[in-house]
Amino acid sequence: MTGNKKKKMRGKAILNLLLLIFFTLLFSSGITLFIFSRQTENGIYVDELLDKVGGAHTFFAFLVSAMVILHIVGNFKMFKNGLKALRK
Repeated sequence: MTGNKKKKMRGKAILNLLLLIFFTLLFSSGITLFIFSRQTENGIYVDELLDKVGGAHTFFAFLVSAMVILHIVGNFKMFKNGLKALRK
């Protein structure tokens, strides 16, 4: 492999690992919010900790969304070939 291909593969591997880590954080914060959220009649969180978890959940949701876009852009050729194969 040439040096450029190794760098590209390393970048994709790092992106995949970060996607996995952030998805895990997003998933666990979503489960935490689902199980432990205590709401008042107005739908406002009572517990300050859950507000922080909700903020972290939103942050990681935007981060994962941005990384998914980068992942699609980086693997566009593979996605394009897969779509062509589905047409046949």
